[in-house]
Amino acid sequence: MKITNYGFTRCLVCAVILFTFLLSLAVVFISHESKSFIIIAVICAAMIFLIWRIQSVTYEVSGSCLTIRKYHPFTFKKFYHPYIELPQSSISNYKISSYYGITKLTLRINTSRKKDFKITVYLLGFSNSQNKKIKSSLQMITAAHQ
Repeated sequence: MKITNYGFTRCLVCAVILFTFLLSLAVVFISHESKSFIIIAVICAAMIFLIWRIQSVTYEVSGSCLTIRKYHPFTFKKFYHPYIELPQSSISNYKISSYYGITKLTLRINTSRKKDFKITVYLLGFSNSQNKKIKSSLQMITAAHQ
């Protein structure tokens, strides 16, 4: 099973780019003050930083392995290295919490070195049905190993 937010993040990045471009054009044509140019430069810098930080997340469960990949929506590689790749048997518990459209997935992992190691992944832009699929797959994983 493979669940991703690639379409949402790509649309979000395009919308931010379009908004920044239109705002820049409006300020350039409407205002002739130097303060407004400084303000628009700060806003553009903030938007570029936001665009740079947005990542698509792919949650994949195949065989006995759980893989989570993070990548920018405008990278055009064929293969993305996993952010997290671990056997399903090492997942001891999980917690999914949702705040304002951002879902936070916390996985508790048993390792040979450290008991109760936590990994937190933020899932921006996943729909409710995608979150339910992730939750049901994690329930099956934890139920199978208890």
